[in-house]
Amino acid sequence: MTSARVIKSAEVTEAQLLATTVPPSFEFSMQESLEDAKHLLDKSTSLATLRYELVPGVMSEVDFWRTTFYCIEHTTQGPQQRSKAIETRE
Repeated sequence: MTSARVIKSAEVTEAQLLATTVPPSFEFSMQESLEDAKHLLDKSTSLATLRYELVPGVMSEVDFWRTTFYCIEHTTQGPQQRSKAIETRE
């Protein structure tokens, strides 16, 4: 997977984020995901804008990123893609 694929899959909409229910079984740690979140914000203006619009008025910072990473994992080739994206990003 290339970095461009990860960034493209991070282009979620407000409607997608608000409509997505993240199952309790989805493992997420904000602290462990912080560098990935910063990387995505640097590379995706639309994601940064969406975060600005939703956090904290509509959802918390942690909920925003938990949902965003859940959407990324489920719009790519499988749950291992996020960790592969971390290894391949530039």
